Amino acid sequence: MPKPLPSAGERAVLESLQQRRQELETRTREMEVRDKPVEAAEKRIEQRLQDLKGSGGRISGVSAKRDEEDQAKFKSLVTMYENMKAKEAAKVFDRLDLRILVEIATKMNPRRMSEHSPA
Repeated sequence: MPKPLPSAGERAVLESLQQRRQELETRTREMEVRDKPVEAAEKRIEQRLQDLKGSGGRISGVSAKRDEEDQAKFKSLVTMYENMKAKEAAKVFDRLDLRILVEIATKMNPRRMSEHSPA
């Protein structure tokens, strides 16, 4: 059985729907074109953020290593003062900045420090 022909009103609605579908497809393509630069920028920002996070981790690692090295050097300095004769150490201690002297003295073995204290 043949399909009945649409009425003039139905044809108008179908044509209107067809036109609307084309408009929507055009808008969709336009939005996709506009979204591509935004998506690319977001990817670049995300990559930059990851790079910065990696750099921060490396900086923290380098800083921690440097702190460990400084502590090892300071410990060897404390050991050197502990092993000095009392009179020699006293001469050096008299010339040291008070903050440094206090830091060294607090790290020294108390028995060794008492040997270096003035009587």
